Amino acid sequence: MDKAKVFGGIVGLSTICATLLAIVFFGLSAKRPVVHAQADDESTTTGCTLATIKGNYGFEGSGIDTQVGGPYARVGLFEPNGAGKFALHFTQNYDGKISSYSFSGPYTVSSNCTGTIAFKSGGPTYTLSYIVVTSGNEIDFASTTAGLVETWVAKKIN
Repeated sequence: MDKAKVFGGIVGLSTICATLLAIVFFGLSAKRPVVHAQADDESTTTGCTLATIKGNYGFEGSGIDTQVGGPYARVGLFEPNGAGKFALHFTQNYDGKISSYSFSGPYTVSSNCTGTIAFKSGGPTYTLSYIVVTSGNEIDFASTTAGLVETWVAKKIN
C-alpha cells in the first residue's frame, strides 16, 4: 500500500467532511429574517381619508341584473367632495336601451383605503364597495346590492 495515496485520500476526505460541517454549521446558524404576523389595525394604518378621493373621476362599469335580467354597461362621472358626499352622472346601455341618470349620496373611506357608496334609484338603495389605489388616482368598485353583479373602474381626471 502506497503511503502517499493513503495520505492523499485521508486529506481529501477530511477536506470534504470539513466543508460539509462548515455548510451545516454556518447554514443553520446564519441569521434569517423573522416575519411577525400583525393584525390589520386601522389605528396603525393611515393610508386614506375622505379627502383622498376628492375630485372628478371618469368611470366605466358593466354587469348583469340577475333579478330582472339583462346585461348593462355604464360610463360616467363620479364626483366625491372630500367630505363624505358624492354626485354620480352616467349613461348606460341596459339590455339595448340607452338612458342617462344622476344620483347623489354618502360615501365612506377607511384608513385601509376601502370604502362604500350608496344611492337610491326609485326603489332599492344601491351600494358598492371599493378600494382606492394608486394614491387616489383610481378606484375599483364592486356591487354589494343583491341581484346585481357589477364592477366599475374610476380614474381621476386631471
